[in-house]
Amino acid sequence: MVINNFRKPLVSSTTLLCEVCGCEGRPVETKRIRSNIRKHRDQLFQIKRCQNCASLQCESVSDYSSYYADYTLRQQKAGYFLNAWHTNILKRLKKAGLKPNHTILDYGCSSGLFLNFLKSRGYKNVSYYDPYVAQFSDRAPLTKKYDFVVCLDVIEHDLEPRNLLKKLSDLLETNGILCLETPNATGIDLDNSEEFIHALHLPCHINIFSKNAIEDMGKQCGLLKVQEYENWYLDSWLPGTSRCFIESFMKMNGNDMESAFEKPNILKIIRQPKMVFEFFCGYFQKNKKKDHIMILFKNQKN
Repeated sequence: MVINNFRKPLVSSTTLLCEVCGCEGRPVETKRIRSNIRKHRDQLFQIKRCQNCASLQCESVSDYSSYYADYTLRQQKAGYFLNAWHTNILKRLKKAGLKPNHTILDYGCSSGLFLNFLKSRGYKNVSYYDPYVAQFSDRAPLTKKYDFVVCLDVIEHDLEPRNLLKKLSDLLETNGILCLETPNATGIDLDNSEEFIHALHLPCHINIFSKNAIEDMGKQCGLLKVQEYENWYLDSWLPGTSRCFIESFMKMNGNDMESAFEKPNILKIIRQPKMVFEFFCGYFQKNKKKDHIMILFKNQKN
């Protein structure tokens, strides 16, 4: 995960300079929404939607490090849940042509759990990079080119997303594949912010891109969209691993980011028939949210 310690402010309280498409003007929406980080949940942050590309941009904060201190997502561990969700990603990569002999870079790899999963499945040519994790901060992997570059839930944290996407495209071999996963502004309803509080993840998600904006940025970098998934990869058919169940569990415990990692109260769950149903069948629920998107691009540059 790439963390920025400085960010230019929004142009004014009534205008927006969009860091995604570069448009300056009056936003079509402006809301103040709470943080989903428990110790900051009483703080409200202004978020604006660009009139041109419909992307979302959060107001700047003075010290991002305070929001990343003891960052909960770094507490993830390999096991039943991550194996189910990583299997979803692997299936998509294989559909895009991934072979065991291909070279793979995970940019913004955090603790490296996804590439460790790939290695356990026979993919040995893997490289890690994350400038904010000492173990993976060596820049040597950035001097090579790869058949596949994976960037999961990173670009929305970056101050200059267009520059990051250009950097990622330059790491690809000709016809190499970039797998980009990020929240999708097109599917976020700011009037129902509590339902989308984790995709918003304020103030850590600096820019949240609309589907069209991501595709346009890709084209500008010489990338051709070859696959698209609007269903989040953190959603599996295995019992307890559906997004539907996990989000109900989080709401039951305050709907903060930390609630996903807390020990479940089994009695409290089984006393709610809806949650028991979601535990086993949540994956098959209709009308799923479209607030995340994974796009696989092919590099067309020589």
